[in-house]
Amino acid sequence: FLNKHSYEVLIKLKGSSVIEKLGQNGYVNRTFKDEILGLELNLNDVGSDQEFEFGDVLIFETEVNVNGQVQVDSLRKTNAGNGIGYANVSQDYPEEFLPGAWLIFFTQHDRFEIHDGLNTPIRYLHGSPVVGRVNQPLTLKAIGIDLLINSGDRSFQFGDKMKFSTSLVGVLSTTVTELTPLTLSYNTDRAPPKIKLWVDGEEREPKSQIEPRPEISILLQDVNGIDTDSFSIQLSKDEGPFAEVNDFEIANKNNPAIISIEYEPILFIGRYLFRVRVKDLNGNKLGGDFTEFLYRVDKNPDLYPPEIDMYVNDTPLVNGTVLREQPKFDITINDDKGLDAKTIKLFFNVEGNQLEELTLKSFDIIFDPAIPTQANMYFAPDTPNANYQIRVTVQDKSGNLAESPDINFQIDEPVKVAKILNIPNPIKNQTFFTYELTQAPYSVEIKIYTVGGRLIRTISDASAKRGYNEQYWNARDEDGIRLANGTYFYKVKVQIEDQHFEKIKRLAVLR
Repeated sequence: FLNKHSYEVLIKLKGSSVIEKLGQNGYVNRTFKDEILGLELNLNDVGSDQEFEFGDVLIFETEVNVNGQVQVDSLRKTNAGNGIGYANVSQDYPEEFLPGAWLIFFTQHDRFEIHDGLNTPIRYLHGSPVVGRVNQPLTLKAIGIDLLINSGDRSFQFGDKMKFSTSLVGVLSTTVTELTPLTLSYNTDRAPPKIKLWVDGEEREPKSQIEPRPEISILLQDVNGIDTDSFSIQLSKDEGPFAEVNDFEIANKNNPAIISIEYEPILFIGRYLFRVRVKDLNGNKLGGDFTEFLYRVDKNPDLYPPEIDMYVNDTPLVNGTVLREQPKFDITINDDKGLDAKTIKLFFNVEGNQLEELTLKSFDIIFDPAIPTQANMYFAPDTPNANYQIRVTVQDKSGNLAESPDINFQIDEPVKVAKILNIPNPIKNQTFFTYELTQAPYSVEIKIYTVGGRLIRTISDASAKRGYNEQYWNARDEDGIRLANGTYFYKVKVQIEDQHFEKIKRLAVLR
């Protein structure tokens, strides 16, 4: 990987020491094809917080199976070897020291090359790449570094890598208090910084069309360091006056030799001229004074967030809604430019607690990528009576965020008892009374009667939780005497505040 957007492809035949680089670069989220090799790669950014970066390596091998078909045999992204590397300023060539980002790339188990931030191998004066050997010191005169890579208990393999960076620590200055012979040194650096610019991960031709909300990445390189305070971007539309841009981000300031800038403007239809100014630490200016990039935008940006409609039990959900039954949420999200389904989030809580994001297993999302303008969410929590809050957030493909207000609602479901049974029935020695409660009452009481109406047993503290309940009974009366064979009745009494309701069922004893 050259950066988070692009990569190079290197190939090496098994048994060969020759490494070839394919002529074209690959780009993340785009298909890479090489017709001659019959190679097709798809490296996608799955939306995680960990992006690709310079020096990342993915290694895969291909084999021909017994049917004569080519298949991927293995894939890895971590080093096979576990040695240790040491780098120091060269004792013999300290004046050649160069700041920068460097990649140690293993071509064999005991050999490696050194690549710079553009993935170009460091070369000898005669043009061949500098090759180091494991467990042998290497002096890199070209960058003023002494390097040593020691092997571990696992051998390195082709594609293993190590990364390190070098930077200038500071500037040494002195004050002359006495006029004495003084030798002045001068800086031979006359080269301005180098610049590369990508739009949405690609290098674009001048005057080419770009999106109205592009992701612009700028890479600045200078061996003597970039003066980040001198960096500026100006923007002109349709040959109008230039305006200063301030909403860009400068990354990796700790390594002044390589500076990256991220800028995400919002552009409307027109022609745009980007003017970049920057100096290196020796005062050399980019392009003499500035460098310009000209692009065109053919459509206006999407600035409208998605629309969120929330229904509960087939009724629009509004703040303060009181529900007399368990909620069933039906949430519709629309955006005429397309939704980013990965950004759909649902937050839910009980009053007094913080809203918490629910996992995707907690609700259903119906989204068809072929119809990206609409998504439906279905959420049916099983909840006790209480006050609740709910919120939905989502982004469209342009990054516009829609966030529903925090809607407060109350569940005040009446207590009901259902599915009253005793198992087994007929009873031999024991039974379980089972029943379901829509909400938790104050208490549940079970009374057993003879056919003649005489009360023979009371279970006053029967299970009274919301949902499914079981209550054990040993088929004995209040005196502990086993009931005789016959038919009996039992009454389930549910107490709710100052009210109660009862249901009567029949059971039999048969031994």
